[in-house]
Amino acid sequence: MVASLAKVSALTIAVLAASTKAHNQMTVPVATWPEGFYNKNSPSGTIDAAAALPIPSGMSYTTDQVSNTKAYWTAFNASKYKTLKELAWATQKLEKGASKECGFSLVDGEPQELPDKVEWDGFIHYGPCEVHCDDKLVFQNWNCAIDFKDGKLPYDKAACAGASVLTSYWIGLHTTPWQIYTNCAPIKGGGAGGSKPSTPAADTPTQSDTPSTPTETETETPSATPTDTATPPAAPSPEPYTPDTGDTSTPATPPADKCAVRRRRR
Repeated sequence: MVASLAKVSALTIAVLAASTKAHNQMTVPVATWPEGFYNKNSPSGTIDAAAALPIPSGMSYTTDQVSNTKAYWTAFNASKYKTLKELAWATQKLEKGASKECGFSLVDGEPQELPDKVEWDGFIHYGPCEVHCDDKLVFQNWNCAIDFKDGKLPYDKAACAGASVLTSYWIGLHTTPWQIYTNCAPIKGGGAGGSKPSTPAADTPTQSDTPSTPTETETETPSATPTDTATPPAAPSPEPYTPDTGDTSTPATPPADKCAVRRRRR
């Protein structure tokens, strides 16, 4: 009996450990988290895909990651949104305790130096990612799991000079509802203790800053390094890539309440 309980306990620990490693988070600059908070790599919000971006004719958000990503960009480029941040702020349903500005991380956490590259511990799901310094878009890519497997994002560091908060967004398109991951870190030399990013303006940035819809005939490999203006490469067809379709489970619907920006306990 004791041996059986020991086996069950060991299995439970293994499952919990695996679940905490199931997703990804920004690692550079280092975010500050609420005391006792452990789910640092969990999505801070979800998006009802069909409600946010109507499904394009003949396409689906619930097949494989390649097809899901192509459908996403087809719908996104036909929408009013110019950035992932705009889409997330307007349509996501926040998890309890998360904020749209910083997810579960703290906007008034420990200030960090601006890194040479913003880093995540990888991107296990297909989907675009972005970096913003306050309200300025400084990096955008159509599918970070393909173009930046090492998680190192070459953002426009110079454009972040004097900024208060650096925030990175990533969306997982492997299943519905879509999963939003938002992490932020206050920046040394910026506003004291960080500042609350404002609601994205509908006309910033321009449409040219958004990757084009992947097509059947495009074969050009996207550039791994953005231009000085942080304009992302045109999104090519993802067909040459083999998606990881092992994770097909649909996450539980999060609670409806939205919380204010999480701040460190004094």
